[in-house]
Amino acid sequence: MPNKTAIIVSLLLSTLALQAAQPVAHASGRPPRRAGETEEVTGDAIIGYWQRNVGEAVVEIQRQGTGYVGVVVESDRRPELLGTTLFRALRFDAKRQVWRGRVYSADRDREFNAEIRVRDQGRIELTVKVAFITRNVDFNRHSIPGALASAP
Repeated sequence: MPNKTAIIVSLLLSTLALQAAQPVAHASGRPPRRAGETEEVTGDAIIGYWQRNVGEAVVEIQRQGTGYVGVVVESDRRPELLGTTLFRALRFDAKRQVWRGRVYSADRDREFNAEIRVRDQGRIELTVKVAFITRNVDFNRHSIPGALASAP
């Protein structure tokens, strides 16, 4: 059985080998785009109405001070969520083309760190990491919700 030092050295060498295999950064300093990402987005690209799936809550993301927030503006299945802030303290990182902030999980009554990335004009991806678990959720751009469209 190998000793602890040999195991640690082996792990370090494996880590260095994996890092060496990573793609080299481009001269622009930005990481290469992932499939489906737009060329360049601005901070306000996230503003609008978003819905995860048909029939689920509609979230309006708007500018607030120097950041962005997302509030539930329509929810037939869970009307108690109306007015709930789901996204808060979102700040745009122009270099990485993501918004970082907090997301509220109503089911867990807890907030988590989150990133939002624009995938295309009609889709954003929310990424939440908790310990070793990563969860990605897509939201689709939604037209003005019915209750808001008929408001004076």
